[in-house]
Amino acid sequence: MIHELEKRLTVPLCYVISLHADIKQDTSIVLLKHAYPNLQWLSPTATSANALTRAFHSQLELFNQSVMLSENRIASLEPSERPKWQAKLALAKSRIATWSKLATQAPSSKAIDNAPKTVELGGVVVELTQVTGFSGHDISVYLPKYQGLIAGYSVDQIPLAHLPHTTQWQQAIIHFNRYALDWILPATGKPYRPEMLATPAQFLALLALQDTQQVVEKISILYPNKHMQQRALLQWQHFQQQRNFE
Repeated sequence: MIHELEKRLTVPLCYVISLHADIKQDTSIVLLKHAYPNLQWLSPTATSANALTRAFHSQLELFNQSVMLSENRIASLEPSERPKWQAKLALAKSRIATWSKLATQAPSSKAIDNAPKTVELGGVVVELTQVTGFSGHDISVYLPKYQGLIAGYSVDQIPLAHLPHTTQWQQAIIHFNRYALDWILPATGKPYRPEMLATPAQFLALLALQDTQQVVEKISILYPNKHMQQRALLQWQHFQQQRNFE
């Protein structure tokens, strides 16, 4: 990722913005901070350097466990098939060893205020706003010049609803219509047109329904694509199961 940024950017990376309050998604910021020492990290809620360091170590431990599993799998292969996988494994171990040395460089984040925050990035003005979306504490990024909205999982066409704040989330999506928009960038899938912003809001409204047949009918109208229908139904069922366990 960093090599790709270095190829594409003509100026140093100044800001990194966490769209959601999910520290597991923030561990790569340690690597970004190493590559760009003057980087400023903005997030929905303040995160301490110690908290990020702990999350980073936990992520490295998961990587190490994956390496161990891969070693066992490679040992079961035919001798002729092992070298190419052993080379890949050696590269993975080298990266983990390098990353583990960077844990002390974990930065702390600065939370944005409840009021929208305007930041100028290389001549491009962006508006950062606190919203209640995917994680309950989220940020949307609006680019007036390009009439674009970046909001990650909060604007996915099939929202990964897993917390009991779906009404506030639905309201946040509807509120995005106050912007002049040409495109919306979700976490999953390609950018989409502003008129499609109604789809995730309508799906969140379906979560209050209990009648499976009724939901199936509404999903078939909301998502013409069969694969999307299946995903949406599974997500609705998953949310209902979670609610039953509460």
